[in-house]
Amino acid sequence: MGRDRLILIGAGVIVIVVACVVAVKWQSPNNADFPDGTWWLCENPTCKAEFKLTTKQISDWNLKHYGEHMLCPKCGQPSIVRAVKCPKCGDVYPAEGARVCPKCGEPTPS
Repeated sequence: MGRDRLILIGAGVIVIVVACVVAVKWQSPNNADFPDGTWWLCENPTCKAEFKLTTKQISDWNLKHYGEHMLCPKCGQPSIVRAVKCPKCGDVYPAEGARVCPKCGEPTPS
């Protein structure tokens, strides 16, 4: 093989490696099922925080705290539940068993 051909192959390998690194760094912290993240609601009566987490944040928590409940970022209590945000009125409410928004009656997004 000629020297020019080896340089060309080396440059190609470098371009592929750089492209892979850029793709990993710019990867969305969410996935196709939850492209905008997930909503959560603190059921602690003195807190009632509403917040959003990316699927990466949830995955990272589970890797570090396997088997433990996630904690509310506001009060620190393990009293959070999955929630949905109504696209019509913006109310955030527990997702489990919800068919319509309790505030405006809009059907729960699927």
